[in-house]
Amino acid sequence: MLGNSAQLVSPGSSSSEPARLYVGEFGHNGTLEQILTFYSTDELPDCGRDELINLIPRLGTRFATYADFGAAQVEDVVPARSSPGHRAERTCSRARWL
Repeated sequence: MLGNSAQLVSPGSSSSEPARLYVGEFGHNGTLEQILTFYSTDELPDCGRDELINLIPRLGTRFATYADFGAAQVEDVVPARSSPGHRAERTCSRARWL
């Protein structure tokens, strides 16, 4: 088989509600972190609280409980998300690879 075509499983990818990839030094540790988001009814991170805290440890004090994390908006998780150059959008809903 030379290639494959499949639907991506991230929900809510469209031109009006694209999947987004935020890239920045959110952890202030000298490395770039990446946070993927998608739309359900609101924009949501594609990973859970534990994964984000491993990626950005300072979020552990902001989201001490899962309830705190569940009530948060993306701008609470990625406060620098409005900075230019820190966002990429994917609006296609199909992927092709070889």
